Amino acid sequence: MQVAEQTRQKTVIEAEGRARAVQLEGEAEGQKILAVGTATAEAYEKQVAAVGQSNLAGIEVAKTIAAAGLKITPDIVVGGTGESGSLFAAFVANLLAGNRAVLAAPPSGNGAGGT
Repeated sequence: MQVAEQTRQKTVIEAEGRARAVQLEGEAEGQKILAVGTATAEAYEKQVAAVGQSNLAGIEVAKTIAAAGLKITPDIVVGGTGESGSLFAAFVANLLAGNRAVLAAPPSGNGAGGT
């Protein structure tokens, strides 16, 4: 009977110890989250003071677009006054864009012309 009571007490003490450890870990994680949040808020406040809210918003949007790899500029820009000129220019620009890799590749050594 005494062994059973000692086993029960040991189990209770171990459970209380684990509960306290979990509580302390939770409190520490909460303090960490609060500290990071406070530091982030202070950093944003200083950035707003330095460049202004609108400029900071523009900077953050540009960072997000760059990080996502979004393409915001066209491959081909065509301008002109005449409708047919613009269509022809767009056609030629599209052809050149499609052949860009071929034009940029170094010539292969096929043995023609020399050394």
